[in-house]
Amino acid sequence: PGRLAQIVAERKIPAIFHETSVSAAQNQLVDTVRRLALEKVLSRISARFLKDLCLDHAIHQALGDLGAFFSADRGYVFQVDPEGATHSNTHEWCAPGISPAKDQLQRIAMDATPWWIDTLRREGAIIVPDVRSMPPEAAHEREILRAQGIQSLFVLSWGSGDSVTGYVGFDNNRHPGAWSQDDVEELKFFRDLLE
Repeated sequence: PGRLAQIVAERKIPAIFHETSVSAAQNQLVDTVRRLALEKVLSRISARFLKDLCLDHAIHQALGDLGAFFSADRGYVFQVDPEGATHSNTHEWCAPGISPAKDQLQRIAMDATPWWIDTLRREGAIIVPDVRSMPPEAAHEREILRAQGIQSLFVLSWGSGDSVTGYVGFDNNRHPGAWSQDDVEELKFFRDLLE
């Protein structure tokens, strides 16, 4: 048992109190440690954006920092062209052993990925814990993702009104991920820097 459980046991606290309190305390501790780690990452990213003369370098480094924080295999930024006809991968970070896909993801027609773009317009985010479970209307997008070996992902968009002008995301190739709405919320700070 962990140190907290040992302390509770030594003080002979009733078992029912012990089980619920230790579990709640451990969960709260994990949440606090995660939040502090994220604050450290976001602080480093903010400082880099203020100091780095090369914005592309700052974005790449930020994708790496966040990719490590989220235990992702790949992080990326896509921009929609000024006419709103295509979207292209402008920045990419890959974990060791993961092949880049940026060169193959240029000038993708917006109407070639209708489920993806409509979901970003409507919800502002896409969370896919397992690519195999994407809805039937996302069949084309599922094939694009599977061709890259992607098993799970989460994406957060920016734009005005119902138009999408770009998005940032992270994915896993080695295993399905347990992405959550919390991950999307944590990514909003970086998205706001890019917007």
